[in-house]
Amino acid sequence: ISIDPNNDVMFYCTSESGVPIKITKGYYNEKSHIKRNTQKMKKYIRENKTIKLVYEKLALIGYKSTIKLSQYDQLIEIIRFFWDSIWTFYTQNKLQALELDTYINKQKANHNIVRRLIPKNGKKLKLKNKKNQYINDNVTKDLLKKPIMLIIGKGNGSMSISNLKNKGPKGPIKSLALELSKFCPVILTDEYNTSKKCSSCEGDLEFPYIQKSKTKRIKLSEYSSADGFSALNTHIKKGKKTVSVCKIINVQAHKFCHCNNDSCKTTLDGLAKQKVWNRDYNASRNILNVMIRKVTGQSLGAFKRGNPKVSQKCWSLDQQGIEKISK
Repeated sequence: ISIDPNNDVMFYCTSESGVPIKITKGYYNEKSHIKRNTQKMKKYIRENKTIKLVYEKLALIGYKSTIKLSQYDQLIEIIRFFWDSIWTFYTQNKLQALELDTYINKQKANHNIVRRLIPKNGKKLKLKNKKNQYINDNVTKDLLKKPIMLIIGKGNGSMSISNLKNKGPKGPIKSLALELSKFCPVILTDEYNTSKKCSSCEGDLEFPYIQKSKTKRIKLSEYSSADGFSALNTHIKKGKKTVSVCKIINVQAHKFCHCNNDSCKTTLDGLAKQKVWNRDYNASRNILNVMIRKVTGQSLGAFKRGNPKVSQKCWSLDQQGIEKISK
């Protein structure tokens, strides 16, 4: 089974027969009580006027994304001034109970996810029969009799399991990989080009542009129809008038793609058309193919990384600023 780690769909898994298995971040958050306990924590913070004031002051200095020492000093001053109130608030039994409940249910959620991929002794892996032209039912029956091996994609340029750039955390990917390794072999495989190449012919994939509505709220005095935005609703809050505006923009689709190879087509309603892929499903199929090629000693083809050119900087005084590119 190959696994492509993502954000919304935490684990997009594909068996050797082509059957997909999805494990979403929402499923993990629900089983681990993260969302429910976070809402309770926010409620307790709103009810405590002192702690609410602390968070308001911290929000004004922008402490979460700063490298300035002056802002860090302000953070320390605020925490020192309200230290007794912060300590009293976070050592309450009801808050400690939330932390313990989240910790216990995280372990349970990890175990549930492990058992979805690796069933107990005497039980078979549940592979749902979905209408998919890439699923081979005969292979599915044979797979249920074989031992399970998991292949997890790694990438993002760091050759490790990590979060996407400028994105939120994916979830407990590393801890789940470690937990899965206790029950079956887990192999990390390079994700290079797996989301850019077709899993049938290794042709280039094209991500089409789609229309999407962009909505934002601005001051009524700043509104101008010449910007391409159309007004939706006018709001009045504390004597200030704002307007919600909407604009139709073209954005590149992330999940939907199709193969550009003219010889790689599928039949739909009796007509030959380009193969259409779900990006994650295609990537997980490619990850599986890459691992099979490595095990059998075949060439990786389009999924092989090239040798990068290494730049050597000259540190002598007469050649500073000059870079030599090694061939």
